[in-house]
Amino acid sequence: MQFKDLSIRRILLLVCCIAILMRIGYGVARFGSELTVSGAPFIALWDFDAIEHVLIAKSIISGQGYTVSANADSIGKHVRYIGSYALYKAPLYQYFLAVLFDLGGFSFALFFPIQALFGGALSGLVVLITNDVFNSRRAGLYAGLAAAAHPVLINTASQPYNENVFFFFFALTIWLFLQWLRNRTLARAVMFGVAAGTTALIRESILGPFLLMIAFGALTFWRERRMLGVANGLTMMIAAVLTIAPWTLYNYRNLGVVVPVSSITGTVFGTGNNECLAVEDMTTPFYGDSPACESLVVRRRALIERMPVGPSVVINDRVGVILGARFVKEHPIDYFRLCVRRLWTALLPFHPKQELGIGQKLVMLAYYMLVLIVGAVSAVRCTIARPSREIVLLLIVLFSSFMPLILIFVSHDLRFRVGIDLILGCFAGYGWTRMLKQRSKLRPASLLPSSKGGRDSSG
Repeated sequence: MQFKDLSIRRILLLVCCIAILMRIGYGVARFGSELTVSGAPFIALWDFDAIEHVLIAKSIISGQGYTVSANADSIGKHVRYIGSYALYKAPLYQYFLAVLFDLGGFSFALFFPIQALFGGALSGLVVLITNDVFNSRRAGLYAGLAAAAHPVLINTASQPYNENVFFFFFALTIWLFLQWLRNRTLARAVMFGVAAGTTALIRESILGPFLLMIAFGALTFWRERRMLGVANGLTMMIAAVLTIAPWTLYNYRNLGVVVPVSSITGTVFGTGNNECLAVEDMTTPFYGDSPACESLVVRRRALIERMPVGPSVVINDRVGVILGARFVKEHPIDYFRLCVRRLWTALLPFHPKQELGIGQKLVMLAYYMLVLIVGAVSAVRCTIARPSREIVLLLIVLFSSFMPLILIFVSHDLRFRVGIDLILGCFAGYGWTRMLKQRSKLRPASLLPSSKGGRDSSG
């Protein structure tokens, strides 16, 4: 069968299956006999964010509410706010785990294959997004394979991390907005808003891209149908707010504080912007998880003592905002230097602090060269060549996903860069399509999509 005979549905199914098999295969190879453990031994496998997700799910199942379970499972582990409300975590993923663990027990039995399915569906959505933006099934195939092979997504599918679930909804939100761009109906606006709200309940980082997408939609149709663009934008926002509102009301009813989704951004902002990090050399990769800054700890404690009574998570978050904002105001040059360091750190194929073997580093480097570098070059070329509104949308999502890493914090494990990688993967799919077709001389004319679009008839 030749490629031209493959429909977009067949390509989507192929990519989904490959993504699922890669995640299942890696998980089986990594955990081996441990895949059969359950109960306490299963919980003991995890640490840091992973065990926090499991312990919160355990509290939900046991009727203790949205708290970090305080029992023997947390002994010797890196767990924050033990026994307290887990407002530093957006809730939906933990409730998702609670349902799966309640049905299948604390084991790999359900959550591992279902997260692999989410990874497969995510890769399929990347196929659809790329095909819609670049009018090329072949580009969709390459971009989908890049998502399927993403090292972080493959690695986290077999662990209680939310990457595969979150980025499925992240891609779904983008795809639904693309559908709205082509058929501007209130129904599609509502679907987009609900998807964005659902995504925010897993991780709030979608909110920046969401707001910029709405603004882009309104501006795109400002001259054509001004009121329709505004009305649809308001509909999107209302749908997202109504999706998030039940959780906000739950927090207010139980704790008496207004926390729309989670209370963590301020803490991260304060942790990532302080004088201890600022004294490091510009050639030092940004690492915000360094040992506690003593002067920062002293000021934090002093501020906490003056704060009104409330949940410790919320108080720490608000203190983080104050300390971070104070540092930016008093040391703007140092803050700028930190932003520059975060910028180039986020562009690395992997962080020096990551505990990776030689093989893992080679895989990360190969992915970086084949997908991210090609995608970045392709994005620049598309930007120069009168991009269509669909390409502009991807560039907006790329920009709005990258800026928080520069302005606030970039994690050394680069998990929060995955959304950027997926968008660059879309551009890389187009870039590889263009390069391979030019090399084979199947189509000597430029394949750069114009603002008028135009389907690549050869796929």
